[in-house]
Amino acid sequence: MLVTRTLENGLRLAIEPMEGVASVAIDLRLPAGSMHDTDDTDGCASLLFEMLLRGTTSLDSRALTASLDRCGLQRGGGAGRTALRLSGVSTQDQLEASLRLFFDIARHPRLEGDQLDHARAHCLQSLHHLPDDPEEEVGLALLSKHLPPPRHRSGLGTDASLSNIDVHQLGARHEATCVPCGSVLTLSGAVHADRTIGLVRELSGDWHGTSCEPEATSSPSRGQSLMCRGTSQTHVAICWDAPPLDDAASAATRIACCALGGHTSSRLFTEVRQRRSLCYSIGARYASLRGLGRCTIRAGTVPENAVELVDTCLDERSRLCETLELDDINRARRSIVSSLVMQGESTRARAGRLAYELMEFETCGTLASRVDAVQSADPEDVRQQAEAWCTQQPTIVALGPEGCLPYQPWTPPWVS
Repeated sequence: MLVTRTLENGLRLAIEPMEGVASVAIDLRLPAGSMHDTDDTDGCASLLFEMLLRGTTSLDSRALTASLDRCGLQRGGGAGRTALRLSGVSTQDQLEASLRLFFDIARHPRLEGDQLDHARAHCLQSLHHLPDDPEEEVGLALLSKHLPPPRHRSGLGTDASLSNIDVHQLGARHEATCVPCGSVLTLSGAVHADRTIGLVRELSGDWHGTSCEPEATSSPSRGQSLMCRGTSQTHVAICWDAPPLDDAASAATRIACCALGGHTSSRLFTEVRQRRSLCYSIGARYASLRGLGRCTIRAGTVPENAVELVDTCLDERSRLCETLELDDINRARRSIVSSLVMQGESTRARAGRLAYELMEFETCGTLASRVDAVQSADPEDVRQQAEAWCTQQPTIVALGPEGCLPYQPWTPPWVS
């Protein structure tokens, strides 16, 4: 049974006990993501996340790492657009110790200068690695063009901004954004809800503060752009607006997107890859961020096929509503349900999903409710969502040799 609470200081909790598992997953999200960065502090969120893991006021870096390892925590996390995420999976007997460490990290980071250069070097390495992963880079570039500022930031920063951020700026960012009102804590697995709520109240009772989410500063640039690189492949990303996850039409949109390019019987896979051999990889997916839903097509091809690839993808998108059969819809529906069920068998995935929903929409649902939404989506609604795509001009970003696509050359801000 899913239990949700909002504590007196504004911290939102969701706890989902699961039978037949011995692990418990923790997901703590702080409203300190890259949307709080500016041009001068671009990358501050990522740098702050690195510093959170490099010691607290009571534990230096080595002692903190040893304490986390003693709990057997399989750790994860990172800096996203809306939040910094600390996650981990351990066993039930280590839950209290793990939670105490997570709250110590979030509330009392050491933020000392002797660790800043190491954290900065790590962030710079991630930034400089990006050209070696063009598929990731074109995905980040697409969102930087499609999403409105300040949600458009990749979080990686730039050489100049990362080099200039100091511990005082990190301290100010931590004080302003790593606060309970706006934060989310979720747990799934071998966990007792009432006891855990009592422990969280103990650990956060004197924690106060509210994070103010920055408002959109301008409209997104969108359009069609080409990042000119001397590569042997062209990577393409296409995006258009869709209903957000908390909209009643989101399930139908997700089914339509899956039928377009979400599995090996989808339109894009069969027409673009199998029949025309225009690409070596292609897919479409639905996503949502802070009330902004989107559908995205991602593909990789050789430069000489790039124009035909994009044209065929857009043609398939436009005519999906006319060619979509009930069998197509049911195949996509089953594919989504299968994915949801498999994710639901992982305590980490369950905690992560709950945290995502609470962070984005201030509410969350059970696995059964998510499956039911997909199962009950009306086929006519699916067709209507696909039809709505036809009137939208998509955002398109490609990375490849000059001239492979007739788009305006563009250099992303993270390229020095």
